[in-house]
Amino acid sequence: MVLAQPSSASISDVRIVQETSAPAIDKGLFKLICKAEGTVNSRLWLKDSQFLSTSGRLIFSKNNETVSFSPVLQSDEASYQCAASDTNSSVTSAKYRLNIKYGPQQVTITGPDSVAVGQLVTFTCSALCHPVCEYKWYLNGREKATGESYIIGQARPVDGGRYTCMASNKMTSQTREAIKNLSVIGKGNRTHRKTEQIQLSLVRILAY
Repeated sequence: MVLAQPSSASISDVRIVQETSAPAIDKGLFKLICKAEGTVNSRLWLKDSQFLSTSGRLIFSKNNETVSFSPVLQSDEASYQCAASDTNSSVTSAKYRLNIKYGPQQVTITGPDSVAVGQLVTFTCSALCHPVCEYKWYLNGREKATGESYIIGQARPVDGGRYTCMASNKMTSQTREAIKNLSVIGKGNRTHRKTEQIQLSLVRILAY
């Protein structure tokens, strides 16, 4: 919904600004201000061209000059406008795009749980983030690499263990992790060799 722009408006420079320079972070507090030059009798707020009304989370000041999000959520991401009016005219601001910063959420690691010695291993970490998250990889608590993927060209027994992907978002100052255990089976694996020896001993006993 776009309000008509009169040819000779006594109100001018209608615009939306945020209260502070801090970004809008999911589940945080956030406030928008409708500024205008001239004598303003009333203000209306629009979200994606539809009139915005108060709710349990959205609080308007007495003169509708500000709208407070308490808290702001991902569903609030949209284009906002403010229409300022006096007795003779109404002027609508340009669109203000509200982008919500969030995450990491739903951090997951995709990749195998077990591989044979010498096999290629590719782990990929993903998370819901805005902006895009940064990733760090740990093996048994020791940092190994950075980036979305972690690749082992040829798996060795020492590559087995507990892998952790730590996803972080600098804008929200939040971190989340996902964990996956990897077993490397085959020659050089002491546990595997011991199992083979036990099985061979049983075969010999049965043969007698």
